[in-house]
Amino acid sequence: MNNRLCYITDVEGNLAYFKNCLSYTEDIFYEDTAETILALKDNVVFVHGGDTFDKGPWDIRFARQLIALKRRYPERVILIIGNRDLNKTKLSSELDEADIARPVESISGPWWVEEAERVTFKSFLKKMIEQYEGPVAEGQDYSADLYQKYHTRTTRIKWLLKHTMGCSETFEHRRTELSELENRSKDSISDEEVADDFYRQATSPDGVYRQYLELAQICYLHGNTIITHGAITTRGLFFIPGDDNQDAKQTPHQIEQRGNRVETLTTWVDNLNSWAAKAIHEWIKYPHWNSDRSDRGGRCLMGYGYVEGMKDYSVLINTHFEGGNPTPVSVDLAEKLHKFGVSRILVGHKPHGFTPTPIKGNGVEIIDADTSYSDPKKKDNRGLAASVVTITTLGDGTSYSTVKGVINDGTTYSYSLPPIDAQGTPKSGKDYDSLIGSCVDGWWVRAVVTVEKKYILSKAHGRSVEYKYQKKEELQNK
Repeated sequence: MNNRLCYITDVEGNLAYFKNCLSYTEDIFYEDTAETILALKDNVVFVHGGDTFDKGPWDIRFARQLIALKRRYPERVILIIGNRDLNKTKLSSELDEADIARPVESISGPWWVEEAERVTFKSFLKKMIEQYEGPVAEGQDYSADLYQKYHTRTTRIKWLLKHTMGCSETFEHRRTELSELENRSKDSISDEEVADDFYRQATSPDGVYRQYLELAQICYLHGNTIITHGAITTRGLFFIPGDDNQDAKQTPHQIEQRGNRVETLTTWVDNLNSWAAKAIHEWIKYPHWNSDRSDRGGRCLMGYGYVEGMKDYSVLINTHFEGGNPTPVSVDLAEKLHKFGVSRILVGHKPHGFTPTPIKGNGVEIIDADTSYSDPKKKDNRGLAASVVTITTLGDGTSYSTVKGVINDGTTYSYSLPPIDAQGTPKSGKDYDSLIGSCVDGWWVRAVVTVEKKYILSKAHGRSVEYKYQKKEELQNK
């Protein structure tokens, strides 16, 4: 029996961060001195919670390590699909030569961005042309031929990364990675080579975008724990989108009409993963736009990655936060989860401070382990912060969470929450901490410092997170 589960999420191409995380676990490790080959201890399941790409110069190398680990331990390594993984399905059609030949006016902007903030490809190109060709007279525009001259795979991927995927530095990250992989100077790596590599990673059988998505799934059930990239909502639970789900804005009525509902949790997990796998297969089979640019393989899954299209029906992009602060699941959702023996949710997607965020309420324990915005003063927005979540299953069927890591000033923390059964009923014990995950006077208790045994509390104001430290006696007197 695999009685331990090791969970790391939202690495986003930052291999240095991932290696830092491995300092806080012995369950997954490198077995070679070059630190390229990962291995697992016996009886351990490893889950990467999604968002594998975009924010570091190690996208290819990190993904290759995960892919190799999954192929080595197919039953004990689980790769979850995150929105930053899923949106790479669009590159095969957007960067195809036939699509590059289309008039720029036919390339629509990101429909999920409000129109006032949306940057179309034509407006992106216009600014670029102005830099090289000079401005046009007021009320005039550049010729169609000039737009087409600047319409290349390079300009398209730069626009896609910056204005549709929110990762403007990824193009240069890829140049850096290619130079290191090929032992060449960065200056010798042309823009065209970088752009071609993005296309290759999505279309080639050995491309990391394609391989990761072929091996990944939307959710995973492990005892009384369920793992998804984003939040599980009352409407999203038991809902399976249809094969005609749209990569476009949809109303709740349209979403429901195109999909269906199932009655049990295991059926939902199985069917949702099967739906995604079928869509990935269709994407690989039909990677390009059709002749009138109205359809492409995997379109139904592409739309699953946007709140604007799926509302609260998707488990990829919703969060367990309101106004920046944690929010426990509702009584209704808790009852539905308990009916099928689930009392814990592991998620990523929503960065919130420099430690994972435990949230307890209504008999359900949530741990959001995305710390990708732990130190915005650092170039990578992370700094030193790193963490690992471990779930240990006991002989009586209960399980408990252990969280270990380091915050951005180098202070380490470690704690275990009380074991919980399928209904979320906790067991007491001196080795477990029942304060963590609770809210005290508007402050969330999120970790305990290893040495001083002080608790880290936080309160969010939008995207800004405020911290304070308190002793156990101070919290118990509240």
